[in-house]
Amino acid sequence: MNNLIPSHVQMHEKYDLKGSIYKRKNNDSEALIYFKKALSIDANQSLPDRHNVAKSHNNIGIIYCKRGEYDLAMEHYQTSLEIKLNSRPPQQKSIGKTYKNIGYVHEVKGDLQKALICYEATAAIYQSLSPPQCELVEEISRDIERVL
Repeated sequence: MNNLIPSHVQMHEKYDLKGSIYKRKNNDSEALIYFKKALSIDANQSLPDRHNVAKSHNNIGIIYCKRGEYDLAMEHYQTSLEIKLNSRPPQQKSIGKTYKNIGYVHEVKGDLQKALICYEATAAIYQSLSPPQCELVEEISRDIERVL
């Protein structure tokens, strides 16, 4: 079955998985290396998998955010969001998560109004999902309360 998947997709998945493992182990430096490798593989394709590119940018943003490098995190989150918003069909849950990540960066940087806007966008997306994602709605509701 793996022979049906292009080799660059397989390599992206391997690097993404390694990055995720290092992220779970709180080894952010190694996670960042592998997430960047995954992004590089997709970026060098003539027809990159837009979903994988967006996912890689989001993962890189998460690492930068954990390291307190908020401007770099925001740059990657914004790129991820732009790709996701222009993808067909749009992946609403994933877009909501990216808005939440952007909101968090605004929150820690002290821009609570921008954080609130992002969190409200996330809430609207989560409430529109079918079936409704109750745990996600509850979580984002707590985020909104925190910045009010």
